[in-house]
Amino acid sequence: MNIESLQATKPTSKKLAMLNESNQIIVSVVIPTRNRPQIVARGVRTALAQTLQSIEVIVIIDGPDQETVNVLSQIAEPRLRVIELSKNIGPSGARNAGVREAKGTWIAFLDDDDEWLPEKLERQLEVANNSHYDFPVVASRFISQTPKGEFIRPTRLPNLSEPLSEYLFARNSFFKEEGCIQTSTIFVQKELMQKMPLEEKFYRHEDWEWLLRVTAMEGVGVEFVPEPMAISGIQKWELSA
Repeated sequence: MNIESLQATKPTSKKLAMLNESNQIIVSVVIPTRNRPQIVARGVRTALAQTLQSIEVIVIIDGPDQETVNVLSQIAEPRLRVIELSKNIGPSGARNAGVREAKGTWIAFLDDDDEWLPEKLERQLEVANNSHYDFPVVASRFISQTPKGEFIRPTRLPNLSEPLSEYLFARNSFFKEEGCIQTSTIFVQKELMQKMPLEEKFYRHEDWEWLLRVTAMEGVGVEFVPEPMAISGIQKWELSA
């Protein structure tokens, strides 16, 4: 594992070009976290256990957090990079920082309290490579762990030519998460994230705000792996209770 420190500033485009020229990594996994060392370690291990091996896992610690650094330092894996920001900048800023440091062609986001099933990245890369979009945004269903049990979400996938706003916000039934895209299922080209980064002023629903903006761009479209490829942790329910 490599531990790095990073000032909360944006690098130059020249540095980004050097990163892209010198690596063989296909997918960069970006995990923002702060003050949840044991939880993030669990998520990191599911990322490292992917059947797709040509990856790096970048944990962005959103501000000084020595305990998380100590816990992650116990994971003896050269594909793991831990970057500790000099100050707290929020989840969107931390994800953008991870994208800037990424060496892969593709970016996959993972929330620190979520997990992935082993074939998640392999399946999404296959869908992306077969997509007719220039910049596919590949999502998947996920297993939602709640106090009432486990449920597969979303309950339906978008219809052909259905506007993303309609899919995310219009309801045809009373079921929660009928149409949704969860952050830990988003798989996207780094080039697209550079063109349209996350809006850093938002601390909640920044993923859906980004999706609405980015799908308005020419050549961008949403694709789905129909099976659940991620597990959304019950920790989210505990925090909101």
